[in-house]
Amino acid sequence: MSYTHNCLRVFTIQIFLFICFARCQCPQGWRENEDKCYYFSADTKSWSDANTFCSEQGSDLLSIRDIHERVRCCSLILNVYWIGLNDRSREGVWEWSDGSPFLEYIAAWIPGQPDNWGDAPGEDCGQILISKFKYFAKNIIRKSDIFNIFKAHAVC
Repeated sequence: MSYTHNCLRVFTIQIFLFICFARCQCPQGWRENEDKCYYFSADTKSWSDANTFCSEQGSDLLSIRDIHERVRCCSLILNVYWIGLNDRSREGVWEWSDGSPFLEYIAAWIPGQPDNWGDAPGEDCGQILISKFKYFAKNIIRKSDIFNIFKAHAVC
């Protein structure tokens, strides 16, 4: 076997090992879950302030793109948090603050939501909370559209 062939073989093995063992490194203060990093703010903010806060962290408010991510969030969220869901651009057309589409089939609205309660201005923002229902053995994610002036934690 030639020297070049041996070097190529060693190089290939090194790349393989790097790919196999490389994992997500989250910044300090962030939580890792399945190679994704999440930041949970300690203090409460309005949705707009939470959106700005996440942007300052180099991130966006949480966008839930599929069922798997919705389930993954259940294991991390223990309180009420702002997420990127909003209909601020066009009433009734929900979207994520990072520009990704909101897929209705993964929605888990609280019954009666979104309701634009009292036609109040500013009820355009999504919030996520975990509720235990006595007839279910697992936590279920729910979303509601509540006043933008309401304060909650942010999840980036």
